[in-house]
Amino acid sequence: MYYGYVDNESKKKAIQLKEEDKTKETAESKRKKLQIITDSEQSRPAQEAERRAEEAENRASESDRKDEEAVRKAEEVERRAKEGERRAEDEHRRAEEADRRAEEAERRAEEGERRAEDEHRRAEEGSQIAEEANRMAEEECRRAEEAITRIDLLRKAYDEQWVVRREDIELTGPEIGRGGWATVSVAKFRGAQVAVKRIHNQIVSRHNEDLFRREMQIAARLRHPN
Repeated sequence: MYYGYVDNESKKKAIQLKEEDKTKETAESKRKKLQIITDSEQSRPAQEAERRAEEAENRASESDRKDEEAVRKAEEVERRAKEGERRAEDEHRRAEEADRRAEEAERRAEEGERRAEDEHRRAEEGSQIAEEANRMAEEECRRAEEAITRIDLLRKAYDEQWVVRREDIELTGPEIGRGGWATVSVAKFRGAQVAVKRIHNQIVSRHNEDLFRREMQIAARLRHPN
């Protein structure tokens, strides 16, 4: 076995060196910690500035977004305003059209009323004319009836003047003439020789009797030696 000898001086140096190493390590550790703290303290303003820059950027983005939203809302308001203006113009145009139609309807109603008044006036005039015509017709009928009555009276008076009784006529001679509707024979009337004309029985009628009376009236006006 080997035994070494270490004196006190060497021990002191060794302890001193060891303490120096510890001191160096402690100083280095402190220096590193201080460097870390220094670096941290130095980077904090930058981080704060970066954070503030990000916040500002976020605020700017939010402001841009709000501006875009405001622009969009303004455009929407403008679009709605234009739409409302267009609708108002359409309503105004429709109102004008309705007014025009109402005026046209009123004009037609007035025209119809005027025509109705004209028709009513014409109907009244026609009624008056019809009444006047009826009155004139009644007057003409009355006059005709009066004329017929007078004619009948005159005819009756004339007939009574020229009508003789059958017993006063005596057929004494032969038939001296024959026509399409009568025969003529020789006879005596109150001692005078006369000619008697008799209508065929087949054609006796009111019309033929009237014709016969006219013939007798004409013959009665004749004046001749024979």
